[in-house]
Amino acid sequence: MYRLTHYAILCPLGGLLISGLSYVNQGFPFPPQLEKFYIPIGVGIILGGLIASYLNMILRNNEKSQAFFINLIETLAAALDERDTYTNGHSRRVTQLASALGRKVGLNNDDLKTLQLAGILHDIGKIGVTDSVLLKEGKLNEEEYAVIKQHPVQGKRILKNLHDPRMKPIIRAILHHHERYDGAGYPDGLRAEDIPLLSRIIAVVDTYDAMTSTRPYRKEMSKGVALKEIEKNSNTQFDPNIALAFVNLMRE
Repeated sequence: MYRLTHYAILCPLGGLLISGLSYVNQGFPFPPQLEKFYIPIGVGIILGGLIASYLNMILRNNEKSQAFFINLIETLAAALDERDTYTNGHSRRVTQLASALGRKVGLNNDDLKTLQLAGILHDIGKIGVTDSVLLKEGKLNEEEYAVIKQHPVQGKRILKNLHDPRMKPIIRAILHHHERYDGAGYPDGLRAEDIPLLSRIIAVVDTYDAMTSTRPYRKEMSKGVALKEIEKNSNTQFDPNIALAFVNLMRE
């Protein structure tokens, strides 16, 4: 289950003090309704204030404050990553790789900022997944896999309550980062260019980081083997142009 740890985010938003939450697998039992309802809502409220402030700083072209708020958002995501020692740092690495790939394919500054937020928050929906599923050692059964497949939808539910039109491209990128280029992905079975470009970017770097990280059920792949897998799955799982750009980027 979940346990509160020492992480806290302290941020003046409208004169309020907002505490960030971190949940790790410590064997401390919380009621199921806390896992499925209160935790996503609580994190959503915290993120709402942080993201709104960050977006406002973009409008004001205040780079110093932008850096402050994006660091707070990254800290919250990193704290949530700590739930699973095998994916600790995953959101940060995905964000860094996605940003580098976004620059490689020529995204403009606005899209790069959107991609940065989407990368940080792409797995935020996993806060609603119980440890018995998320941290299971070994292959998930059909029912457990169905639960995991809901995390992009859960991420949308958390973030849509911000009621800010500027969140729409961020939410779309998160919702569709597990779609496949051949249409066999989830949650909506989108294919090819119907998948948002930012989602196609995150899909490649998310998979690469997963392959090159040790998991309970397998050892990490080498960089070379992982890149060959990206190439192998180009035009089926991945946008071929994005996959090629990523492989070239990593081999530079």
